[in-house]
Amino acid sequence: MDLRILRTFIVAARLQNFRRAAERLYLAQPTVTAHIRQLEAELGYPLFERAGRRVRLTAAGERFLPHAERVLREYEAGLQDLVSWGQGYRSRLAVAASPLVARSVLPRVVKRFMERHPDVEVSVVVLSSEEVGPAVAQGRVDVGFSRQPPGERDLTAAPLYEDPVILVAPAGARALDSPPPDWRGLVEGHRRLTPNPPPHLGDLHPRVRGAG
Repeated sequence: MDLRILRTFIVAARLQNFRRAAERLYLAQPTVTAHIRQLEAELGYPLFERAGRRVRLTAAGERFLPHAERVLREYEAGLQDLVSWGQGYRSRLAVAASPLVARSVLPRVVKRFMERHPDVEVSVVVLSSEEVGPAVAQGRVDVGFSRQPPGERDLTAAPLYEDPVILVAPAGARALDSPPPDWRGLVEGHRRLTPNPPPHLGDLHPRVRGAG
């Protein structure tokens, strides 16, 4: 099976549009159509059906898609492994990290790891905290660093450090005269608080929303 055809099928399935798939793959649209027809002929099943200007997967297409993605993923992983081996690496560590961790703590951690394990190639992908757990569970990365515990039950998580949250308010704010802060006093007259604080702020959000 031609992997180029497999890649065309995967991109077309994700975009549900042959024209956009052609643009994404830098191909002519007739080439995309020809790739899909060739794959359908090889498999013996129609993979797409028309839905207005878009296309959608048939039942056979839905069933075949995860297999196609796995084949392409394994090929690309094998290719990357061969390149790494040729560069002197003996193994590879894929890491997922939330944006804040990736730009603060992770660079120091990766630097120390690479100094101790120079034969291991480290790759980092930045994901939201909610996406880190699924990436590890699905095997797309080996480990993850997130600002919140994963929801997947088959993963092991351990806290690495505590990060203080600093409350910043206008000078002389009476709501800060004594702990705990007077949330209602802070909100009244100062409503420029983000409505979507990060999940790791725990119960701070309900307190502020309740005060406002």
